[in-house]
Amino acid sequence: NILGSEFTPSEQTSATTFAAKPPQPTPSDITTNSFKLNVESGANPSNTEFTITINGNNLQNNGTQGDSPVWKTRTQWNGVDGATVSGLNVDSDYTIVVKARNTDNIETAGSDPLIVSTMSAATDAPIISNLTPVTQNVVIGPDENPATTKYSIFESLTGKYVQADGTLSTTEVFQTRAQ
Repeated sequence: NILGSEFTPSEQTSATTFAAKPPQPTPSDITTNSFKLNVESGANPSNTEFTITINGNNLQNNGTQGDSPVWKTRTQWNGVDGATVSGLNVDSDYTIVVKARNTDNIETAGSDPLIVSTMSAATDAPIISNLTPVTQNVVIGPDENPATTKYSIFESLTGKYVQADGTLSTTEVFQTRAQ
C-alpha cells in the first residue's frame, strides 16, 4: 500500500439468511380418504426445505403419517401434482402446518394452520317405510361415515327438503342420523 505496510486478508466467511415462515399449502383432489397438498414457498428461495405436519404427525414420503419429519424442497414435495396425504378417515378434519428451514437447518415457525376435511362417503338408498298419503318414515341407508356426519333429505316430488320437525321447506337442513 502507499504507507508500505503489509496486511493479511481475513478469512472468507459466508452466512445464510433465515428462511421465511411459509404460507399455508394449497389443498386439491380431496376424497374420502386422501387429498393432495401443494407446498407454497412464499418468499423463500428454491433450495429451502419444508416439512408438513398433519394433526401434529409428520407427512412421510409414502403419503402416510409418522414420527420423523421429512424435509424436502417445494419442487420435491409437489412433484407433478402435489404431495399426496393418504390413509385418512372419512368425513374428518385434518390440521395442516408447514415449516421451512434454510441450508443451515434453522427452522421457521409453522405456517398458519389449514384445516382440510375429507369427504363423506356416499350412502346406500334410503329405507322408506310406513307410507301413508301424507307421511312416510325415511331412514338413511348404512354407510362408513362417522356419527358426526350430517345429511339432508330432498323430497323430489315437491322439490323441498325435510326439516328437523318433519315438515317440508325450500331451506336445506343438515342433521346427523341421531337427530
